[in-house]
Amino acid sequence: MYDVADGAENISCGQQMSGVQNVSGAIKSGARKIMDVGVRLVLVTLGSEGVYYLTRDKNGDIIEGKLGVPEVHVVDTTCAGDSFTGGLLYRLTRSENPLLYTKEELEEHLAFANAVASICVTRRGALPALPSMSETEEFIKNHI
Repeated sequence: MYDVADGAENISCGQQMSGVQNVSGAIKSGARKIMDVGVRLVLVTLGSEGVYYLTRDKNGDIIEGKLGVPEVHVVDTTCAGDSFTGGLLYRLTRSENPLLYTKEELEEHLAFANAVASICVTRRGALPALPSMSETEEFIKNHI
């Protein structure tokens, strides 16, 4: 698996877990191994529990954390991961430097991505479930 990560800037993978209260040592250990091959940003999506992240900040210091998601009524998870990734890429590509950020900046990007995915799972389908920018901004204002 780590050969696949060699040369990648960002890696995002999902972890099917129910009732996660804390990010397990196995997830942290695996994320560090992926980062050791040169990946800048490692994300493990945790479904209704949010996302675990591991990266380096603008100073090269390791930062990690877990960002939760608001509780929503889930209808269909078909596009949850793709909508999260799309939301994150949207935010990163509008940054001055998409590969360098502070913990606060990264958490703002991840909160946006979580909002996109949170709205998406409340609807059926894939493309029809994707929210507009105004829906996402309203959701953030009211839930995050």
